[in-house]
Amino acid sequence: MINVRLLKQDIDLTNCFTDEEIKEVLRQPNQKDYIGYRDYVAIMLLLDSGLRANELLSLHSKDIDLQNRFITLGGEKIKIAYHALFLFPLIQ
Repeated sequence: MINVRLLKQDIDLTNCFTDEEIKEVLRQPNQKDYIGYRDYVAIMLLLDSGLRANELLSLHSKDIDLQNRFITLGGEKIKIAYHALFLFPLIQ
């Protein structure tokens, strides 16, 4: 019995934060200055797209298509070996 390995169990991350916790996080950045607005946009992008922090930090302007509202991630930036496209919402 000593050599028996435990099976890995998937962790359910679908409900990591409550709605109130998300609202509180989004209230933190001061959207009236550049840095606060940048942080707010980064948080929204992470929440809406499911990007990992390192994927967000590795984005370049050429990866973002504002006209078609797409963000393209290459295989070298993500754990899977294909290109991923994320449609981001239109901010009004």
